[in-house]
Amino acid sequence: MMKNAVDAFNEIYCSVIKNIDINILQKTISFDLTLVDGGKTTDHKLKFENCTAFLWVEKMAESNEFNDNYDISKWDYYELTSIDVYNTNLTSDDRWLKQFPLEYNVAIEIWSSALLIKTGKVILDGQQYLLA
Repeated sequence: MMKNAVDAFNEIYCSVIKNIDINILQKTISFDLTLVDGGKTTDHKLKFENCTAFLWVEKMAESNEFNDNYDISKWDYYELTSIDVYNTNLTSDDRWLKQFPLEYNVAIEIWSSALLIKTGKVILDGQQYLLA
């Protein structure tokens, strides 16, 4: 039986992110991951293709002021905490920004930050998954 993307993503939760590459010109976002599970270490390649939008958001302190505890550049390592596939639309009151679609279909949680992506295809360890 062939897995769907969500089932495949479940197998790489809590992976350590070794590298992230965002290539705007090629419309790709790639991750090199290492997962340690039960003493067994496996490496994984995760690539999103046909990316037409992405949004990176770092969590702020409760007061909405920047807090060093949430500064991703100061962390010892990065964990792919979760990946979810669902459609979400953001809105803006900004006159200029309204001309761009703010639609995403993948949410990647990296500790307490989020990467939202609009993508058409995901490749995990060579297996392709099409997303609507």
